[in-house]
Amino acid sequence: MTPTTTSTIAPTTNGTTPSQPPDNYPPPLPTTTHLFHPSTLATSPHMPALFALINRAFCAAHNSAGRSLLPPNEYSRLRTHEQLGNEVGDDGFTWIMLSASTPADKSKDQTQQQASSQSSEKVIGTASAKPYQPPTPYDPKTAKIPGATSLFKRQPGTEKELEAHARLPKWEILVTVVDPDLQGRGLAAQLMESTVGEIRRRVAAESVVAEEDGWVGERGKIVLLLSTMQELNEGYYAKRGWTATGLRRFAPGTMGSRDGFGVIEIMKVVDA
Repeated sequence: MTPTTTSTIAPTTNGTTPSQPPDNYPPPLPTTTHLFHPSTLATSPHMPALFALINRAFCAAHNSAGRSLLPPNEYSRLRTHEQLGNEVGDDGFTWIMLSASTPADKSKDQTQQQASSQSSEKVIGTASAKPYQPPTPYDPKTAKIPGATSLFKRQPGTEKELEAHARLPKWEILVTVVDPDLQGRGLAAQLMESTVGEIRRRVAAESVVAEEDGWVGERGKIVLLLSTMQELNEGYYAKRGWTATGLRRFAPGTMGSRDGFGVIEIMKVVDA
């Protein structure tokens, strides 16, 4: 997919974009977003930087000023370069956001310009999603996801809240990360918009195939699902229309946590 170039400015509370950002708001940050299939993610030249960013951001979020929800660890979220692709599965996708390269130097030839562009880009964010599959009990003998990480995944027995939307397509949002040094610029919202847009595109394509096969069912909406740490993100998502459908509490000592923590299951229904 051709990468898209964007520049981020402050969104207003109703989702529109102001013509003049506040005086104290960071300047617009040009970015490009690149879409990856799980099979190509692990071998992407961006993967080492993405791996480091996800772990650094996860560690920073859980050890912000004044609190330590989980102990610092350089492998706090991902253990291997292959893990993210395993979590996304064959039918999912991953966006990688890069800071846009500086304008090309016309004195350089095309090869030099391309090399310069690649070296000046930096991985600053990512988001992944996959079609929702009802969870199965964790089995350490067959699991591709480490046991500690699996605590943040939707667990068996959480499908009851979805019964009212049984005929709607469902997608699960996975890792969503922005460089801690660049938060507050609307990059997370930009990544979410790209993710939902790609989900809509895929659902529309699947609907065409289903209708050609004679299937007739409910259309027009998509259910988005997400699991996240309650202490960190419940308020953020609640303000953006997500609804909590379940809560799991973990005792002190879990994953090295001093005080314990909660993981909430949340959902949002959007137009297809």
